[in-house]
Amino acid sequence: MLEDHQQKEQTTEVSQKDKLNGKIEAYQNILATNLTKEEIQILLNKQTKLHQLEKHLVSLQQSQQTAHIQQTCPPKQ
Repeated sequence: MLEDHQQKEQTTEVSQKDKLNGKIEAYQNILATNLTKEEIQILLNKQTKLHQLEKHLVSLQQSQQTAHIQQTCPPKQ
């Protein structure tokens, strides 16, 4: 049951990320005509950092869920 819930959340996250990536690419194309290469590189660097932070957040959330489950369901002895 927990695995199904996590699978559903991951599928939703992937779908949302795909949509966001599509929007980001569209905005990049629009901005490319108005920004310098240096400004575009700054934005790309920020996008990369944001993606890393999102991955870290997901990892922390999964760790928190695991810890919560372990606290509420102690191992049987």
